[in-house]
Amino acid sequence: MLIYVKHSVGKITDLEVQNHDTISSIDPQNQRLMLISSKIDDFDDNKMLSEYNIKQGDTLQLVVRLRGGGPAGFQFQDLSKSIKKTPWSKVSPRWRTASYGLNLEGYCKNCNCEAYNKDRVIVKWGYRDFDFYYNEHECLCPLCNKHVEPITCGFYNTHWKYEGVKKVKGCPPEEASCDWKFAEDDGYTTFKHDDVVSWYKLVIRIRP
Repeated sequence: MLIYVKHSVGKITDLEVQNHDTISSIDPQNQRLMLISSKIDDFDDNKMLSEYNIKQGDTLQLVVRLRGGGPAGFQFQDLSKSIKKTPWSKVSPRWRTASYGLNLEGYCKNCNCEAYNKDRVIVKWGYRDFDFYYNEHECLCPLCNKHVEPITCGFYNTHWKYEGVKKVKGCPPEEASCDWKFAEDDGYTTFKHDDVVSWYKLVIRIRP
């Protein structure tokens, strides 16, 4: 049977396949690709096309399988939104001090911590990439050292960019990324609004 595969660059490929073919056999040269459709967010590479009821004329879409998340999705700032630069304050609380590079922000849920139920704490990540899949568990409150779920971030004297896949309700996952940007050292660069979205995968890349 004939099916169509739409690539991330917009190219559409015709493929002649059989019901017993596996998902991975559709593109054996690039095992880092993940097949998606409007109804199924993630395919098991080892399953057959017939197990997903794929029929003659169906269109599938290829999305690069990035590190930085998982199939369930998580909530974090929409990094495509407008940024702002806030002047440094001399009276910030102890849990609101930033470092060069990337700074992650979230609320401390430890009721015994001084920062509990206060402003978001700042986790100083520095000049390192942050991969949500591998590093999220390392996001710790600067006061009590308990885990903090990051929901947004800020930048200080650093180059930064991101690569990820957004979860869009009722639509296929959406690849998202940006070119390198630079956050200057005369203020704290954050986002104008708290626009939290669902992500499948997200990696924030940092360079001095």
